[in-house]
Amino acid sequence: MINTGRLMFDRQLTDAGGGNISVRHNGLIYVTPMMAGEKLRWQLQPDDLIALDENTLEVVENDPTMMTRESMMHLGIYEAIPGVGAVLHAHPRYCLVYAAAKKRLDVYTENFEYFAGGPMECVKEVAGTSPELAKEVISYFYNRRNEIPERAVGALIPNHGIVIAAKDLDEAFTLLDNAEVNAMVGLFQKLL
Repeated sequence: MINTGRLMFDRQLTDAGGGNISVRHNGLIYVTPMMAGEKLRWQLQPDDLIALDENTLEVVENDPTMMTRESMMHLGIYEAIPGVGAVLHAHPRYCLVYAAAKKRLDVYTENFEYFAGGPMECVKEVAGTSPELAKEVISYFYNRRNEIPERAVGALIPNHGIVIAAKDLDEAFTLLDNAEVNAMVGLFQKLL
């Protein structure tokens, strides 16, 4: 999680405004803290991570007040879809163009087609970081739950960014990276 967060920041797959990562492992859900980008610049240490009991969702390690505002979204996805092992939320610059336009991200590259399996939809617009947004995102992933054992699934969040659910963090990161390249190609292609 620590290396993936740093890689996201270094590769400009998220901005200093945030993003967050969570992983389900051995009965616990580990979540990156709020302000991982803004205050820590994704220079996380193991003791920065927050651990929750998977069944009770009670914080068992670290300060519960450091939970990110997107925690409802992460925890709801884990609760709704037992096969999810990682959830990643980021603010990649080219994907953000599509998210701000409230448009789906169509397929422009072979790799994106392979990793995403088709276009990436933009969920319905509701108030950002709200319980309603968490419900929209959870519903989107629940409706696509049968795909997750085979591949990561992603969605754009209007005016905000991207969220990806996968069986593991490697698959989630790979889709994030390929979605961003695909979004860049789609935008630059329009200039030709």
